[in-house]
Amino acid sequence: MSSPQKSLMLMLAERISAAHVGGLEAYFTEDFRLHDPAAPEWPRGAAGAQHMLSSFMALGDDVRLRVLDMVEEGDKLAVRWQVSFTREGVRHRAAIMAIYRFDGGRI
Repeated sequence: MSSPQKSLMLMLAERISAAHVGGLEAYFTEDFRLHDPAAPEWPRGAAGAQHMLSSFMALGDDVRLRVLDMVEEGDKLAVRWQVSFTREGVRHRAAIMAIYRFDGGRI
């Protein structure tokens, strides 16, 4: 059985893979923060969510995001992702591990 948080992640993966990212920032809270030492000045809230989604789409052509594993504990959800895309005719694949905190059904 999938929780609302897990269902949201699956929906995000589907929308990103279909290149339909418009409006997805509504699923992120006003205080959303990307904690990444390589991106210390990342914007917060909807602007940060839009920037993150745009970054996925800028990877290349045919971006696909797939959930490999999810582990949920309370208001947190750990997700192991696989992202694949084509750039300059070469198919690339990478793994991403992220932990999300939910508040009122939003990230």
